[in-house]
Amino acid sequence: MHLNLYYSSTVLVLLLLARSVVEIEKIRNRTKQKKTTQAQFFFNIIMSATSPHPYTEINSDGTVTPLIYLKGGGFGSSPYETTAEGFTVQKIEGYYMYLELDVNTGMLANSGLQCGKHDPNVDVGKSGNKLVKNLKGTVGKKPS
Repeated sequence: MHLNLYYSSTVLVLLLLARSVVEIEKIRNRTKQKKTTQAQFFFNIIMSATSPHPYTEINSDGTVTPLIYLKGGGFGSSPYETTAEGFTVQKIEGYYMYLELDVNTGMLANSGLQCGKHDPNVDVGKSGNKLVKNLKGTVGKKPS
């Protein structure tokens, strides 16, 4: 009789411990999710702090870009860069390049035109089309 009671008590204790471990793990996972959410929240706030001050950059070949503005950001969107004329640009492999809309994917793509070297008002991109102003976004993303 004592042996059966001992085993029953042991099983009960093990079940309670297992349940406690599961509950602790659930709490730990919820805490991790909250921290991630808070980290993302603060990251979005930092990334949304765009500057009203234009700047120029120097490409790897020494050419200087026209004035660039950091725009956008905010919750759910990434900041992007534009020229004073409104053409979207992005630094790609050491060079600031003008972006164009890829009609096949609907996403922004490198036009092949370098800032400070090509005239986006005259030259055409890789697509064979003139560049469009006021595209908001970065390479590989749909413009907003």
